[in-house]
Amino acid sequence: MKYKVLDLKCDTCGKTIKGQSEIYYDYTIDQDKNVIMELICDSCFDKWVKSWDIKELEVTDTVPHLGQTNYKVTFVDGREEYGYYRTIGGRRTSFADAPEEFDDRIYEHIQKWKQKIASEEYQAAQRKLISDIRFNDNQDIPMLDFVTKGNLRMDGVKYRVTAKGDILVDSTAEVPAFVLEQIPEHWEKFKQGIA
Repeated sequence: MKYKVLDLKCDTCGKTIKGQSEIYYDYTIDQDKNVIMELICDSCFDKWVKSWDIKELEVTDTVPHLGQTNYKVTFVDGREEYGYYRTIGGRRTSFADAPEEFDDRIYEHIQKWKQKIASEEYQAAQRKLISDIRFNDNQDIPMLDFVTKGNLRMDGVKYRVTAKGDILVDSTAEVPAFVLEQIPEHWEKFKQGIA
C-alpha cells in the first residue's frame, strides 16, 4: 500500500507545518454556512497567544446583579479593547476568540483591582474626589458649588477667570488643597461643554 503525504501549509504565514501531535486551526462560517478552516503553524499560534498579553487593565464599572465587571484592556502590542468579565454562569470574558488562559489573566487582574479598592488608602483617596461641581458664571460675582465623594460640600465659593481663561478660586474661601487641585480640570471640561 502506498502512503500519501499531505503537505500542510500555515494559512497565516505560508510555512509548511511539520508533522506534530497537534495541528492548530481556526475557522469561520460564510454566508452560505460553509465552514472555512485555516491551519496555523506553531510560531503563528504563539504570536497569536502573545498578542493577548495584557499590558494594563482598567476596571470601568461593575454590574453586581449580573456578576459582571466591565473593563478597558491595553495589550502589549498597543491595542485597546473594552470588554466584560462575568462570574455568574461560569467565569468568562466577552472575548470569545481569546486563548483559554486569557480568562485566567483577566480574573487575576480583577482580583488585584478588588484588593486595591478594598484598601483604606484607596477609599480615603476616593472620598477626596469631586463628584459634582457647578460653575455659576452668569451672575455678577461668579461662584461655584461642589461636593466630594466623601460628602464635603461647599456652596457659593467665589472665583474669577484670568485673561488666559484660567480659574482662580477666592483665597479667603477655606477650600481644601485636595479640592483646589481638581478644580482646574473641571473648569476646562466646563469650558469645553463636557461637564
